[in-house]
Amino acid sequence: CGSLLFARHRDIGITATVATNGYKLFDGTRDNLGWTCVAKEGKFFEMDLTKIKPTISKLVVYGFQIDDMALKVRVGGELSVPAIKETKNEQFSKTFLFDEPICPDALRLEFGERRVELYEIEAF
Repeated sequence: CGSLLFARHRDIGITATVATNGYKLFDGTRDNLGWTCVAKEGKFFEMDLTKIKPTISKLVVYGFQIDDMALKVRVGGELSVPAIKETKNEQFSKTFLFDEPICPDALRLEFGERRVELYEIEAF
């Protein structure tokens, strides 16, 4: 599929509101449940990328009820919002195109109050 994260689940550490091992989120299947959370507040999913250090121009997240998802990046200990050129919401996906390629230590997805499901995460 060309994703920089494809089959790298052993190299990506995950911290989330609800624990998961992540292997289904990086297997190339865009319609298979990999993670879900029904918590009302503080819902997040963070991927530690320090082992693989990808340079990312585009991030695509597949899931259900992710249109209000916010993206943050961690560089060192600091969490910030990256410069995003364009965001595209579709029925079961959200795409982020960055102004310039980024190489973060971690990617953090934050969600609103609704139940959320993640199916696949791709980086290009």
